[in-house]
Amino acid sequence: MGDNTPYANAEQAQPAYVDPPRPSVEDVLRALAEGQRMNQDTMNGLAQAVAALVTVNAQGSTARPSSNGPKVKEPRTYDGDRSNGKLDDHIRDVTNWVSFYQTRNHWTSEREAVEQAATYLTSRIHRIYQLQNATLLTMTQYIEWLRRTFKDNNEQYHLRDEWQATVQGHRTVLEYASDLIYLAARIVPAKSQSEIKEHFRAGLSQRLQMKLAEHPEWDDLGLDDFIARADRQDQIEEAKDRVRYKTEKHETDRGRAYAITTAPRRGGRRPSSLTRRPRKGTQEWQTWCKTRDACFECGDAGHCIRNCPHRTTYHGTASPGRSPSPFPRKGRSGSFTPRRSSSKSPSRDRNPSKKTVTFEEGKGKA
Repeated sequence: MGDNTPYANAEQAQPAYVDPPRPSVEDVLRALAEGQRMNQDTMNGLAQAVAALVTVNAQGSTARPSSNGPKVKEPRTYDGDRSNGKLDDHIRDVTNWVSFYQTRNHWTSEREAVEQAATYLTSRIHRIYQLQNATLLTMTQYIEWLRRTFKDNNEQYHLRDEWQATVQGHRTVLEYASDLIYLAARIVPAKSQSEIKEHFRAGLSQRLQMKLAEHPEWDDLGLDDFIARADRQDQIEEAKDRVRYKTEKHETDRGRAYAITTAPRRGGRRPSSLTRRPRKGTQEWQTWCKTRDACFECGDAGHCIRNCPHRTTYHGTASPGRSPSPFPRKGRSGSFTPRRSSSKSPSRDRNPSKKTVTFEEGKGKA
């Protein structure tokens, strides 16, 4: 019974477990070598991808100027002004700016350089540029378009007038010469060296022309040498002026100091307190007269105030104060009342014929 059970049949049906065969040493080394090769290929592919990415980033970074590298001054905006050579100044600045970054591989194409140069046009002029930008593919075409569109037709007339009016004035010799040479280069036809030299000499200051006339041997010099001699002579004259100014200023300061220390004050010297006569009528005046036994009226010695010849008198009597007025005084009611006498004696009646009536007499008669 035990042999015929299903469990006994199942156990008898399962095969016996057999260990797999072990790989040999050669197989293990071969597998390791294959894995090492695959890893090396993977690392090589990753290195190539990184190198390509670095190259792309480096090319993208050269499209913009480096913040740490040298920089050039950006051109100023141009608003279409045709006077005073502003168009030529803008073209010069834009050309230098584009050439600076072009040597450093800044622009991916010349079209991009044109687009960046056009950003320095103002809004109104930039709208004019947008109408023609399809045909402006190079910087040469862009510069020709600027000259053709904004060139001043009367520029030569203005340049000739400015040439005739250019003189040294308050400028230095080198500043005057540089402006003159720049104008001569822009005038068509261009001025010759002899014409520039003659105009340069005629436009110098009068003092400098007189100094140059003392050296006739300089007339045969070239333009550059003649300008150098004139500039040297101008420096000598300026040095003389500075020395002369310092000398005159020193003498003026010395004279002013002498006037302050030695000359008397305005209005004469101030009298000393010992010899100064005090103001009349003050306590100091009385003390001063007492110490000198002088008159209290005039301050002179040898007499007293009673016998002073300068004392004011009225009716033969001395009056130290104000003399009374001989004219009657007008009262508040409009009637004139006689002034009271300053003396204590009774006043004399100026109209002897007038009769004086007292209140008592009038009352009794009534």
